[in-house]
Amino acid sequence: MILSQYPHRLSISCRSGSLRDVLEYHGFPFSEAMIFGLASALSFAYVRPSPTSMNTEFVLINGSIHFDYHEISSLLRLHYSNYFPRNDSDAWEIARQAIKDKQPVLLSTSLPIYLPYLKTSQVPSSISTPKSENQQRFIEQSQQIFSRLRTPVGNHITQLIGYDEDKNEAYILENNISIVQTIPLSVLTESRNPKIECIKSPNNEMMIFYPPQKMPSLNFAINTAIYRMVHSFLYSSYPSSGWKAIKNLKDDFPHWPELMSNDKLQNSLFMMHYLSETTGGGGFYRKLYSRFLFEAAKILGDTVLLECSTEYREIATMWRQVTNLCMNGALQPEKTTRNPELLELLNILVIREYDLARKLEAHIKLGKEND
Repeated sequence: MILSQYPHRLSISCRSGSLRDVLEYHGFPFSEAMIFGLASALSFAYVRPSPTSMNTEFVLINGSIHFDYHEISSLLRLHYSNYFPRNDSDAWEIARQAIKDKQPVLLSTSLPIYLPYLKTSQVPSSISTPKSENQQRFIEQSQQIFSRLRTPVGNHITQLIGYDEDKNEAYILENNISIVQTIPLSVLTESRNPKIECIKSPNNEMMIFYPPQKMPSLNFAINTAIYRMVHSFLYSSYPSSGWKAIKNLKDDFPHWPELMSNDKLQNSLFMMHYLSETTGGGGFYRKLYSRFLFEAAKILGDTVLLECSTEYREIATMWRQVTNLCMNGALQPEKTTRNPELLELLNILVIREYDLARKLEAHIKLGKEND
């Protein structure tokens, strides 16, 4: 059994891309950028590995830490069910019944567990299967980065769109690969609830979405989403998230060799590039958010949002410069963490990220939903 005529487009974020596919399946096409922006998903995280834990093997730096299904669902009037079944048999029964009811299921998984089973299209690139070589590069880069880690990483979202229990097959969609993937049901079960220790274990989490008959106006939703993002980014009470995290990264970076082992240091420099470029779409999701603001500016007729879109694209380029320097110098970490060019880029980014968020904060005015 497999959902017929299910739409799927390549995407940057597994969360925004999978929800985009689900909404189009139900008759509501959006761009991934719009979904990402409406979820107020842009942020920044900087968490150093714990000196007392063997399982924190790299510095966590990411540009999206709270893709909030609840917030975007409230703005678009979506109903969704979020499950955390206690055992694997219950988890499979819920997912199987959803497919029988012609509902796709978003599954939280540990990607490294089934990564060896993923394949890309063997046909030449086309509109339906663009840049097949980039899809293969995603698989190869993921294999390389995960091979450096002892503990598999969870917190990935895949889409279950079918299964065949007689063949022990699950049919899933990955955001970075254009074709349907076939993996053993037993492997999918293991990835949903790993029996080994896992960074951010999925715990059998799954989501099923039920869109409304009609979508509300996007004007209120766009303004509300931007306001939520900016407020969270500027005023987070946690030093590991938002603008404070960028400032702390800038302050800590030249001291990384003193703060962690050489293995963790090298892992961190490689992982920065992977999370910025391979999974973050360029510049820790800043390029994707730039696209959201561009679309929002066109919908609202707002020239300030258009200006901010351009500025976020410029910031994305600067982050890409940072992470390229990190990757290229990962095997010489002490030299890299004291690279004057890299340190100057971080200084500039602290200022530009703050100033741009404040510009959006001053501009956004919240009104009523029917404005």
